[in-house]
Amino acid sequence: IAVQQQDITVSDQNSGVSVNPDENASALVMKGSDLDALSDDPDELQNELQALAGPAAGPSGGQIYIDGFTGGQIPPKSSIREIRVNQNPFSAEFDKIGYGRIEILTKPGSDKFSGHITSLGNDSAWNTANPLVQQQPSYYAYFVQADVNGPLTKSASYFFSLFHFDRQNQSIIDAVNPEDPSTNFNLALPNPSSLLVANPRLDFQLGKSNTLSVRDSYVRSVATANGPGQLNLPEQAFNVNNQENAVQVSDTVVVNPRVINETHFQWRRVRNSQVASYLTPTVTVQGAFTTGGSNSGVARDHQDIFELQNYSTATAASHTIRFGARLRAYRDANYTTAGSNGNYLFTSIDQYLAQTPAQYHATVIQNPLARAILFDGALFYQDDWRARPNLTMSYGLRFETQNRIRDHADWGPRFSIAWAPGRMGKTPPKTVVRAGYGWFYDRFTVPNSFASSTGTPYLVQAI
Repeated sequence: IAVQQQDITVSDQNSGVSVNPDENASALVMKGSDLDALSDDPDELQNELQALAGPAAGPSGGQIYIDGFTGGQIPPKSSIREIRVNQNPFSAEFDKIGYGRIEILTKPGSDKFSGHITSLGNDSAWNTANPLVQQQPSYYAYFVQADVNGPLTKSASYFFSLFHFDRQNQSIIDAVNPEDPSTNFNLALPNPSSLLVANPRLDFQLGKSNTLSVRDSYVRSVATANGPGQLNLPEQAFNVNNQENAVQVSDTVVVNPRVINETHFQWRRVRNSQVASYLTPTVTVQGAFTTGGSNSGVARDHQDIFELQNYSTATAASHTIRFGARLRAYRDANYTTAGSNGNYLFTSIDQYLAQTPAQYHATVIQNPLARAILFDGALFYQDDWRARPNLTMSYGLRFETQNRIRDHADWGPRFSIAWAPGRMGKTPPKTVVRAGYGWFYDRFTVPNSFASSTGTPYLVQAI
C-alpha cells in the first residue's frame, strides 16, 4: 500500500524582508551550523561579531548582551545557542539604539547525554626563528575547548563548557645598551599569557508553566612580563591578573496562554590587578631606551554589579505588548600608584652619561584609593501593533533615573514604522520601507564620580 507523506517545515525566521520590527534588513540571527564559521577564541569572536553588526550609532558604540545582561565576558562558542544582531533598533526595552547591538543566548541542558572536545596547537618548532636575535625562547599557542550536557533528573538538566588557552609570545627588544651606549641591546623576552573560561548551567522545570535557570560564568586572564619591547627594556615589565565571576538566575512563568513573565538577576564580581615588577623611577632616553620601573605602578580594581530585571510579554489581537523594569547597582573600589615612582627624562645619550636630566616629573597621590556606588533604574512600555498585513507600527516609552546627577527623570519616547507597498500575499514582500525616531541617554559611569573621592593629585616637575 503506497503511503502518501507530506513534510512541512516551519521556520521562526523569515527568509526575506518583513514588516516585523525585529526583521529589518541589517538584522541577523546565527545559530546551529552558522556558528561554526566563527572563531573559537573569545577575543577574536567578539571582533567578528562587532564586524557583522557594523558601525554603531551613539557615542558609546554597540552593546553586547549575554542572556539579557550587558557588560559580561563573551562565553565560549560551544556554549552559545543563538546570536542576534541589530534586532528592533528602536525598541523601548533597551537603553541604547539597536544598531550595533549583539545579543548572545547560551545553551540549556538537554534530555540526552552528549559532549565534545576540541584541541588545537601551534609551536615555534614548526616555524622559522627570528633573525634579529641570537637566542630565541620558544613561542606557542594551545587551546582546548570542551562541553558536556545531559539530564540530571526528569525535570532538570545541566550544561557545562570549558575553554582554556595558553599562549607565549615574544617581546623583541632592540635598544641602546645603557651600560655601554656604543652597543645595542637585542633580546627576545618571553611573554606568556593564559585564559580560562568556565560556564556551568542548570535548568529546572518547576511545573508545567515555570522554568528556572541558574548559570555561572568564570573568566580568568593572566599575563606575565607585559610592557617590554622595542625601546622598553626588561625592567619595564608588569604582570596582569584579571578575574570575573558572574552568577545569573532566570525564572520564566507562563501566566496564561497570552502572558509570559520573566525575572532575571545577575551578580558580577570583577577583580583586576596590575603590578609592576620594579617600583624604581623610570629612566627615559629619547630614541635610545627606557629602563627602570614601569610608570603603571600598582593598580587594583574591585567591582560588584547587581542587576534585577522583570519583563512581561502579552498578546492582544494584533498587538504584542512588552513592559517591565530594571534596577542596577554598581560598586567600584579603585587603587592606583601610577606615576608615583617618578620619571627622569633625557633628550640624548650625552645627557644620560652626564646624569643631567632635562626633566623629572612624578605624580603625588594624596589618596590612592577611590570608591563609588552608582544606582540606576528604568521602566519601559513597548507595543508592536500589526495595523494591517503590510503595516506594523511600534511605539513605546522608556523612563530612566540615576543617582549622582541633578536630573533624575529622563523620558525616552520611541517610535518606528514598517510598511510594505502593495498587497501582502503568501510570499514575503520584496520591499519594506522603515522609519524610526527615539530619544536615548548615556548613563554616567563610575570614573565620572571618582573625582569627589580621590582628592586632587598634582604633578611635580624639576628641570
